Amino acid sequence: MGHLNQVHAATWLPWLFLMVHGAARQVGRLLRPATAEALPPGWNRFGDASLWVSGGAMVTALLFTAGHTQETYYALLTVGAEAAIFTAAPPARSPVRGSHLLAVGAITSLGMLLAAAQLVPTLELTQYGYRVGGMSLDEAGSYAIDRTHILEALLPTYWNLPAQEVTGYTGIVALPLAFAAFAAARARRQIFALGVIALGALILGVGVYTPVFDALHRFVPMFSSFRAPGRWLLIWTFAVAGLASHGLDALRVNRTTTRHPFADTTERSARIASATAFAALVIGLVVLRTYLAGGVQWLPPGRVALTWFWFGGTTIALVAFLAQAHGSIHLLGRCAIVGLIGAELLLAGHRMEYALGGEPGLYMNPPPVTAHALRTLASRAPDASPGRLVSLTVEQHLDATRLARWAGSTDGETVRYRAMQDALKPNLGAVYGLATIDGYDGGLLPLRTYARFKALLLPQGADPSVAHLTLGAQAAGKANASRYASLGIGAVISDGRNGSPGDNWRTNDDAPGAAWWHDNTLPPASRALLVGNVIVEPDDERAITLLATADLSNTASVRQAIQGIPERGAPDPTPIGTARVTRYLANEIIVDVSSDRAALLVMTETDYPGWHATIDGQSAPIIRANTLFRSVVVPQGTHVIRFWFAPTSIMVGIAITLSTLFALITGTCFANWRRIGGRDSVAPLSVTGDTV
Repeated sequence: MGHLNQVHAATWLPWLFLMVHGAARQVGRLLRPATAEALPPGWNRFGDASLWVSGGAMVTALLFTAGHTQETYYALLTVGAEAAIFTAAPPARSPVRGSHLLAVGAITSLGMLLAAAQLVPTLELTQYGYRVGGMSLDEAGSYAIDRTHILEALLPTYWNLPAQEVTGYTGIVALPLAFAAFAAARARRQIFALGVIALGALILGVGVYTPVFDALHRFVPMFSSFRAPGRWLLIWTFAVAGLASHGLDALRVNRTTTRHPFADTTERSARIASATAFAALVIGLVVLRTYLAGGVQWLPPGRVALTWFWFGGTTIALVAFLAQAHGSIHLLGRCAIVGLIGAELLLAGHRMEYALGGEPGLYMNPPPVTAHALRTLASRAPDASPGRLVSLTVEQHLDATRLARWAGSTDGETVRYRAMQDALKPNLGAVYGLATIDGYDGGLLPLRTYARFKALLLPQGADPSVAHLTLGAQAAGKANASRYASLGIGAVISDGRNGSPGDNWRTNDDAPGAAWWHDNTLPPASRALLVGNVIVEPDDERAITLLATADLSNTASVRQAIQGIPERGAPDPTPIGTARVTRYLANEIIVDVSSDRAALLVMTETDYPGWHATIDGQSAPIIRANTLFRSVVVPQGTHVIRFWFAPTSIMVGIAITLSTLFALITGTCFANWRRIGGRDSVAPLSVTGDTV
């Protein structure tokens, strides 16, 4: 449940930074004459660097395949930004300019090649997505951090889930430690880079409220392809956590002397400590006033604010204590801070959906409507092609009484997810084996061709311009039975708030589930339609307008005239032949056709690269029909048409991935053959100073 793919992608961000820093240090050793002379001869001098680069490539490939392109893009932008900062101002432990950029370039390039099995088909898919060319500034800036709830977007709310979707987590305990990093941490360039990253992520997270977002939207490649800038909070969270770790590290006592890391910055530390204490006092007074006098829009409930003050005050006291303590008491103080971090994390996370064990049936059992749908649609299927069911349901509008009866629970989260199940949202129909034409949401986007075609499925007066919305969100429970029947749709389900979907729909009150079941009284058509006349229109937008008044069961639009098939004239209801699907699999469809004259066989399925067709074993070109579907020209007579899916992009991607994997393994082993043979030792992993 929830945005698990974002969590999957976020998991690899710290590993990516670690690998880039390690690779940059080894590249710096190779580029500096003073250190290069001490390296082994020949290819073995690249041994340590190859290990870090190969590890980074593996991490990058896992990041790409984690399932959230936007977080992957943000992570790579962040790593690149840090490398640019270190090129302008190299850290002490990697003094060679450009070593970080070289490491990022090598790791990213190899990681992309390793993930080619997924990336190549994905790049092909993006050419057909409705976001190709980018989104408008307003759409790209949607789902930004709400300025009136910015505190609860950045800080934990403990007892309640935040009021908005985009939230991050650093914890109150981390903030004084981050200040300590600026005051006394030794890795000055690293602290500066993390500070810039945190500030930049926060600025970008508020979206169009700053000119920075507009500039990046205009000039940075692919930046305009994503919305929800509030997801920059992942980067903010990572950067602040990095600053906090450096702050905690700065509290260590030098084991060889009694001199404390704060000793060189006593005056500055005193100023920062005084300012922090004053800020804590002011916040505490405001929090107390809020708790006593009532809510303030930008502050959470009083008990949350008081908990912030307690965690913050306790951490500040511990930091001040550790600045003067030595010996074993100092170790106990640091352990207390770590314990405080864990306690706050447990308190903040106990109400999150990931921490709550949901009803197992929500994951394991399909909703009651599934069996009824499979049985009903199969009984009405005209041939081997499966019948379709479309959900026009908005789960929030389901009748509360019906939902409570079918949910079998009064728990709020269980009822909410049961409502999504009964509504078959966002694409649960595919999970349960129910064929549909409309199953996606903001994270599973439609093709540009379908987003355009969807206008034909909406009731008159509906706005089709919002491409990522489903029919349920736009159709208000209404549907044209004739149009739906021509697409093989035998039934729809709705939330019932607007009654029947329209003429020629019959409501089945006995159907199970919280959603209302409506049977199409018109017979659903086969997926294979034999069309005798066409509309020739090269412009897709104009074609959709012309199709709005056409019968899709006997008319289709094409971009070029087809010899032997007349252009659309007066409607002719006389059948020109028959088309029957005899075999229907995910990657193969066989259709038996008998036609009195040349005709267009239209498969009411998405035309997409990788589909091929033969007529009686002879290759036939696929023509796009109705701006969305695939079709072939069938000559007069009886024929067998076979469609099958064999995408070149997947084969190319797999070949690139396997070749890169072989090259990486071979190259790494070759560069480390002395070590593998036991004649050298592995360089110890050092994660100190400027290495995160």
